[in-house]
Order: sequence, then C-alpha cells, then structure tokens
Amino acid sequence: MSIELIPNMNRFLKQKKMEQVWGMKNSGAMDPMEKVALNGSFFNKMVKESQKEPDIKVIRAKVDKILKKLKAGGRLTASEKEFLCKYAPDVYRKLEEVEQKSNAFAARLKSCKNDSEVEQEKAATLNAVSMLDAQDPDMAAVLTRQLMMVYDRLGGKRNKPCEESQGANPPKGGDAVRRKRRDLGRA
Repeated sequence: MSIELIPNMNRFLKQKKMEQVWGMKNSGAMDPMEKVALNGSFFNKMVKESQKEPDIKVIRAKVDKILKKLKAGGRLTASEKEFLCKYAPDVYRKLEEVEQKSNAFAARLKSCKNDSEVEQEKAATLNAVSMLDAQDPDMAAVLTRQLMMVYDRLGGKRNKPCEESQGANPPKGGDAVRRKRRDLGRA
C-alpha cells in the first residue's frame, strides 16, 4: 500500500461514518439535532452503552468467583461490593449479615475471661452456623471461614494471667531484669 492511498482511506472511512450517522438520524435511532464527531467517539459511546449491562452468565460467574475468594479467606474490594450491591443484592445482603455476625463473634471473644470461655463461645457459634449450613451452604462456608479467622486472630492472643500472680518465679533474663538485680545488690 502506498502512502498516497492512506489519505484516501481516511476520507473514505469518514464518508462511511457520515452515511451511517445520516441513516441513524433518518431511522429515528438518533436525535437529528445531535452533533456527531467523526473521530469515532460517538461510535465508541454507542458500543460502551450497549456493553453496560453484563449477561446473567457473566454475573453468576463473577458472584461465584467472589464467593470462592471469600471461602478462601479473602476480603471484598470496593468494586466487588459495588458489583454485588448492583447486580446481586441478595448475596450482598447475606454477606453484610456474615460481616455483622463475625463482628459480634469478635466482641464476644474479647469479653471472655479465660480460654475455656473462648472455646465454649467458639463451639456455640459454630453449632449455630451448622444449622445455617442446610439452608445456604455457600454462606455457611463463608461465615465459618470468617469466624475461624476471627478466632485465630483473637482467640489465641488472649491475655493470660501472669505466672507471678500464681506464685511462680518471675521470668529470668533480659537487660532490665539484670540491671535491677545488679542495682539491688549494690544498695
């Protein structure tokens, strides 16, 4: 293709676009008074508008992908929450309930005074989730995973009573302890 044909090609394409716009205006698909830029922005806009609503299969696939992510212990991004709110409001509502139950479980774990209370709370909560499992297995799996993450985060890091209060010897070692012993010996 020679360089002389390129300007002719551009002219030809502009003419074709003008003919398409004229046909759309005559058919009523487009407002006759609307201005059209021939650089393709109008046609890009038309394509984008036609692609705004995703197909049901696409929505289901994305919802399944999000649920798999949550079952694996992931967190929702803002765009995923927005997608669920717009295209799958029932799933979004259920996930909000899961988050509320997870927060309530965390609050109950924080209020426990010892490890046996923590284990009792964990058992009672997981028992309640097992009843939900028959109704909605996906949400039960997500809730179980979220609760176990909360338990791992809070349950194992409880404030245990100090051995000193039970009469055992204080832990040895450390620079501060050595300095204190040394200072007491000199006084």
